[in-house]
Amino acid sequence: MEAAGQQVHLAADILRRVREMVANQPRTVTNVPLARVIEDAIALVTMAGGEPRPAISVKLASDARTARADRIQVQQVLINLIGNAVEATKGKGEAEIAIESARDGEFVSIKVADNGAGFSQPAAERFSPFSTTRDSGLGLGLSISRTIIEAHGGRIWTGDREGGGALVAFTLPAPPRQRARKERKRSD
Repeated sequence: MEAAGQQVHLAADILRRVREMVANQPRTVTNVPLARVIEDAIALVTMAGGEPRPAISVKLASDARTARADRIQVQQVLINLIGNAVEATKGKGEAEIAIESARDGEFVSIKVADNGAGFSQPAAERFSPFSTTRDSGLGLGLSISRTIIEAHGGRIWTGDREGGGALVAFTLPAPPRQRARKERKRSD
């Protein structure tokens, strides 16, 4: 019950932050621990999704465990992407969702892939508001996600997962590398 209560408060915080984002309120950008944000997003999606739950694996690269972002907004993106992946794999016997991170220069990339049916609409329509292939839903998840990621200076894209299914990936600014910080301190 306590965990459910925490998730309700977290969901309320997410809704408040999305409203602020739409009203162009400033973001709270900090070093965000991706493992925690992903864990919370998975908990929210799986609580709402019921049974059976797909197998979800998380693999974070050692140099891509933190990103510079607004935690709640990034969590909203992950809820959208994981929720889409759960929906895409419903009814599949060996449903799998993989979440991975990697360092890409000054950015951290995060990928959410599933082994569902893949995308049925053309790539040009996937981020359009109200574009959906689901029976329920407004078709706003990817559009909102793109707005959030671009507001952070990142980018978001879709593709086909190797072996079948869908892949959605995005980038966020990475915290400065430790070595660069140490070198700057020495030169001061």
